[in-house]
Amino acid sequence: MIIRMNKLVLALLVIFAIAGCHHEGASIGYYNPKVEMPFNSVIVLDKDVTDMTTWIPFTKQSRITIDKNTSHKTSTGMLKVVTDIRNRTDHTLRLDVHTKFFDGRKTLIDESPWDVIVLRRQETKTYTVSSLNSEAAMYRVEIMGAE
Repeated sequence: MIIRMNKLVLALLVIFAIAGCHHEGASIGYYNPKVEMPFNSVIVLDKDVTDMTTWIPFTKQSRITIDKNTSHKTSTGMLKVVTDIRNRTDHTLRLDVHTKFFDGRKTLIDESPWDVIVLRRQETKTYTVSSLNSEAAMYRVEIMGAE
């Protein structure tokens, strides 16, 4: 009887461990001043936006998920960025979002103003922005919690 109980407990622990490894959507980078952040990505500047305690002990999940993060050149040669941001919580989130644009030499050449995005529980919204400079080749979308 004890051996069966130990196997059951072990099986449950494996199931919880696998559930904690699940990842959704495009990757999110967390700002670290010691590391060069990747281009054409979403960077979260505020750790409170990402960390959410779960019902599984010692695990955390992100409050938001990036379901899509793409870019393309418009007919006028501007770089257009489209990012789908999903609220994974059961309450409303207010986010500040903006984009930095870089040329082929990785030099900052343009920066969009901060936009406030309000996401109701489990809601997804699309953030769209275009560069004002046709030399823009790369970008970084930056997100932080709004006041």
